[in-house]
Amino acid sequence: MLKIRDLSYKYSSDTGFIFHNLNYTFNKGSLVKLSGPNGAGKSTFIYSLSGFICQYLGGELDGLIEYKGYNLHDLSVLEHIETVNIVFQDPECQISFAGVYEELNCQLLYTQRKTAEKDVLIEEYLDLFGLKVDESSKTSELSWGQKKMICLIALFVNDPDIWLLDEPFSGLSIQHSKILAEVLAKKRNDGRIIMLSDHTDYPMDYQYTIGFGKNATN
Repeated sequence: MLKIRDLSYKYSSDTGFIFHNLNYTFNKGSLVKLSGPNGAGKSTFIYSLSGFICQYLGGELDGLIEYKGYNLHDLSVLEHIETVNIVFQDPECQISFAGVYEELNCQLLYTQRKTAEKDVLIEEYLDLFGLKVDESSKTSELSWGQKKMICLIALFVNDPDIWLLDEPFSGLSIQHSKILAEVLAKKRNDGRIIMLSDHTDYPMDYQYTIGFGKNATN
């Protein structure tokens, strides 16, 4: 169970809250849509759950994000990677390695979860998305959409308990969007908690919708 308690964020003491005193509880198998216009705070909310918010954006974050009785922000780096992963809207902000397979394996290598079974999963997801790459392929040679699929596949294979997706359908073809939706539906049925923002309004069976706007609160 994921509990969000009195979560608030503002960029500085001189600015208003982006969101204020948010309180939610999500059980395993929850699919959550974050809605609202550009700049409303959806990405900021995702970053706050991931733990990246203060590290990369600064600002003031208050409240508690609790999973299985632990504060997510108190977890070690290893525990955090095994518990919650994020896929950014822009893959250029996420791709860290020159080699495609290095990028696909980066989280698995850190968590020491790289196994022959994981290698098979990588190949299966590459085939599913129709990506033709090999051990010599470079991330710099990929299109923007292909880079996004690589980031998604890395998440699929690491398979943490909580998935945070910022505009995952953006830049994908109709075919690839359908593949993504099918993977998300399966993983939700497997008990993952999945939160995503989506301006494409791709049809999904959401259990919850969180609306963001000026000084979002609940």
